[in-house]
Amino acid sequence: MDRGIKEDTSKVVKYQFEQTDEQAWLKNFSGFLGSATENSFLNYPTALANGFARVGSTEKGLSHRLINYTLNSDLAFEKKASSDFQITLYFYQVESTAPIEIGINGKLIKTEQKQYDAIYIVGNANQQQLKLKSGTSVKGLIININEEWISSNINNSLLSKIDLLRQGHYYLKLLTEKERTIINALFNQKDEQLLLPRAFANNRLLRLLEKVLIDIAAREENNSLPDNINEVDFERIMQIEKFLLSIYTQNFPSITTLARKACMSETKLKKLFKQAYGMGMYEYYQKNRMHKAKEMLVNSSKSVSQVGNIIGYQNLSNFSSAFRKEFNCLPKDIHLAD
Repeated sequence: MDRGIKEDTSKVVKYQFEQTDEQAWLKNFSGFLGSATENSFLNYPTALANGFARVGSTEKGLSHRLINYTLNSDLAFEKKASSDFQITLYFYQVESTAPIEIGINGKLIKTEQKQYDAIYIVGNANQQQLKLKSGTSVKGLIININEEWISSNINNSLLSKIDLLRQGHYYLKLLTEKERTIINALFNQKDEQLLLPRAFANNRLLRLLEKVLIDIAAREENNSLPDNINEVDFERIMQIEKFLLSIYTQNFPSITTLARKACMSETKLKKLFKQAYGMGMYEYYQKNRMHKAKEMLVNSSKSVSQVGNIIGYQNLSNFSSAFRKEFNCLPKDIHLAD
């Protein structure tokens, strides 16, 4: 195999591998690229991408990889099927100007969405492919779990779903704003400012893993998508979620407007959104507004009334009530604590 990536954007960079733990992945991928690593950190060669991969071990049998890059070449990953059972969770936040192609055991999942945020849970009995075009930006987290960790930490109610992964089944889940927040905390972690940096990271990784596995345990027996949401509706619901996140400074739109945007009936939209995100659209929109307000209060010098006005409240009392409902404290208390 040729070592190193040459500056030739007319060709696709193809990387084939078998999944082990993330340290082994880093060693093999850096060798393929002809790039050195330092402290489990890999800066991608600019011919391939601007960005990095960083791996770590949460505990024995549980490893992870943070990735954040923008491609300068087309890239195709292919993970070979393996008999040594493990589970991999992919938390992907992808922005692309071209269709994204994800293949699992020969089944092609192709999306035209420019922004695609999803979680894939697969066993390594699956052969997997990921094809991305130059200019695509990828930010995300990969968690790898071996069989020893599974047998020591997962109870019988979830093992039946794990057994489906052994048989080549996979799960697909929408990435929620709460999950994005946990992932972003890992990216923004500044070890020198934390007394226990590893404990901070491990706590968030385990919270994220628990949240996703509980969701999978609650699903119907053989359902890869969230409770009978087909792939077209999956993308439409994702589009509505992103829209609700973007309008936190505006009034909540009518359900009729959102249904037209999703190209589905109001009843169907309300039902599928709640199935996918665990709450109704207004509650989801409102939670995001309050978290945006808290972020502004903590990270800026803006007053409580200024923040309330920014997110659309003319009445300070109404803003304070909504904030207290979400966080069990008043916005002035957050501001004073900062």
